[in-house]
Amino acid sequence: MKEYLCDSCRFKIELEENISKCPKCGSDSFHVVEDIANNEIDAIIESMLEEAKEEKKSRIINKNENDKCILLSDDNYSIEKNNDKCINCGQCKKVCENIANLTYDLNICNNPICTGCGQCVLSCPTKALSIKSEYRKVKQIMDANEKIVIAILSPSVFLTIGKIYNIDDISVAEKKTIGILRKIGFDYIFSSSFGSDLLSFEESFELIERISKKEKLPLFTSSCPSWIKYAEIYHPELLNNLSYCKTPIEMEDEIIKNYFCEKKGFDRKRIVTVSISNCSAYKLYGKEKNVNTDYFITTNELLLLIKDEDIDLKTIDSSNYDSIVGEISGSGYLSSVSGGQTESIIRTVYRVINKKDLAKDEIDIYELRGNEDIREATINTNSLKLKVAVVTDMKSLEKLLENSLYKQYHLIEVSFCKGGCINGGGQAIYENCNNIENIKDLSEKIYLLDKNSKNRFVYNNKELKEIYKKYLENPGSNNSKKIFQSNFENKKVLLGKE
Repeated sequence: MKEYLCDSCRFKIELEENISKCPKCGSDSFHVVEDIANNEIDAIIESMLEEAKEEKKSRIINKNENDKCILLSDDNYSIEKNNDKCINCGQCKKVCENIANLTYDLNICNNPICTGCGQCVLSCPTKALSIKSEYRKVKQIMDANEKIVIAILSPSVFLTIGKIYNIDDISVAEKKTIGILRKIGFDYIFSSSFGSDLLSFEESFELIERISKKEKLPLFTSSCPSWIKYAEIYHPELLNNLSYCKTPIEMEDEIIKNYFCEKKGFDRKRIVTVSISNCSAYKLYGKEKNVNTDYFITTNELLLLIKDEDIDLKTIDSSNYDSIVGEISGSGYLSSVSGGQTESIIRTVYRVINKKDLAKDEIDIYELRGNEDIREATINTNSLKLKVAVVTDMKSLEKLLENSLYKQYHLIEVSFCKGGCINGGGQAIYENCNNIENIKDLSEKIYLLDKNSKNRFVYNNKELKEIYKKYLENPGSNNSKKIFQSNFENKKVLLGKE
């Protein structure tokens, strides 16, 4: 067993084999921690003792002290473990403690806490941990040809397809991926970015309403399943601050199974919706919240399905999304990256307050882009200085919550995975898939999709406006809230402390 130390972020890990990347920051620069010579001990003994104290303060306490790894409950719908592959290295536990920021004592609570983020899976050196698979069930339903099977495709998926199959043009990668899904057997294909447009539109008006009433501020976004569960367990006092909106996938699913079915004359009982994304947390969230979406498969599962079907991308025709729920704004693409949802909301809020679009040189809000764990921006409107923050790390969130620092903002976007949905636990696992450089690359491609879009504003989405006119009434209306209202519950009891 060797102890490795990351040269970039100083993260430590013990392994019997070589390590290729740091699970915390993605750096590939490591060195083996060497024994300290006797004549150096006096000079650094104090810092060593402090370090030792910190290491003893484990945030996750297992019943058996010899268990260095995390344990999984029987009803964990996101993650499973092959005990034969586990070497008890403790890497997964360190990720849960230091990246997911989880803390619990199995001597007190009944079950291990899990948000389903899947970052432990990405860091497991032996692949003992994996995301639970559903793609074969989906394929069986398609082969039976009794249901209308609809795919809701996330941008992170086709970006990964492009990267793996060396498709440099992201527009081609998107259309090829849609073509793949048609070849596999999906009857209709929509983009999850339509749901993101819906979410941003609703949250924009919700934010304006809260500001005007000076209540329940700041508004916290509610689009990340892992963040929702984290808030329910560790910060139930913030639940009234969360947006009432369901996640983008849920909102889009509501439109598909109601408005789309009505327009097409379909019996909604025949509809099977399948979300395809990098997010492994949706599997857990979907079961626990009993959401309407029928299946959640990951990018990695789609790649396995492509392999099972022996699909050759060279022979796949490019295709486009289906209509009625198919139009996307550039803002819709943005929601796949940390900070993008906030940029989208700002564009709409600015339009509502100022009665005009943001100027071309003001559309991109660069202060909200990047890889810092906390980013903030202040947007000047005619009557309001809108102060917003973006958080992609739970430890950083905790810093904001200390001494009520978070109350200075009007809006706070929270993403559980660094970089946002593009770095979810269900992404394709390849070398350096979740390091900083890869996150930067995927983020830049998302920004390019937005920049190249004919329409960059949610409120100019023609299909979206038609749905509001004929089905939803107005953003924030009683009808919209009835359809899109999410339910949050205090789950602090899971910690066994109350």
